[in-house]
Amino acid sequence: MDISIIILNYKSKVKTLICLESVLVSDLEGIKTEIIVVDNNSNDGIEAVIQDRFDFVKFIQNDKNIGMGAGNNLGVKISSGKFILILNADTRVENSTIKELYRLVKSWPAVGMLAPELVYPDKKHQDSCFRFPSFLMPLYRRTFIGRFFKSKVNAFLVQDQSERLPLEVDWVMGSCLLIRREAIDKIGGGFDERYFMYFEDVDMARSLWQAGYKVIYYPKARVIHDHGRGSKKQAWFIAPFTNRLAREHIKSWLKYFYKWRKI
Repeated sequence: MDISIIILNYKSKVKTLICLESVLVSDLEGIKTEIIVVDNNSNDGIEAVIQDRFDFVKFIQNDKNIGMGAGNNLGVKISSGKFILILNADTRVENSTIKELYRLVKSWPAVGMLAPELVYPDKKHQDSCFRFPSFLMPLYRRTFIGRFFKSKVNAFLVQDQSERLPLEVDWVMGSCLLIRREAIDKIGGGFDERYFMYFEDVDMARSLWQAGYKVIYYPKARVIHDHGRGSKKQAWFIAPFTNRLAREHIKSWLKYFYKWRKI
């Protein structure tokens, strides 16, 4: 098997099915693929739809929401591909996306993780590749404090993408990741499950770099990402008290910097 495609669903049935259909109509000629859908106890009826319309898809039903990293790891464990493609439910691949990513990663053994350009549904560019964050970066990006540290925020973003060539970056947003299986095995088999949601992509990228692999952003391939930013729907000073995703973001932030505190 060349690529195992993993889509994690949590109460996003419509988006998950759109994502799945975009994969099925894309150009996969010459690439042996399998598709795995993992559901984190959504209770949204997706299992019946998968069984009825896409019976070739491997389906895993969790009895509780175990989080982003752990949910994807279940898919990784039953997969057989030499490469793992992690797709968020809110993404749609364009026709040549998977083929472009596969062509590059197969020809470049040093690459452990590869990601395409992400765009919004209106096709505007979405920032998705970054330098490793400092401890205060989440505060700079999500509160008024960032107004006074614009140079730090700008330095965090990798903005030199004019050549549209493969670019080495510290980490990439986890919405669409093509990962080499041997690299995943070398760092422990998947995402660190101590993160329920957020920072699992930063953490994996850092682990891959530490293991000797490169993380590459490849803007020639493109994915539409209907990005809702669930942890940022309320004012920064209210969100931690009312928004679970905001609380999870803060918890993951602290876990990440505690784990990597010696670097």
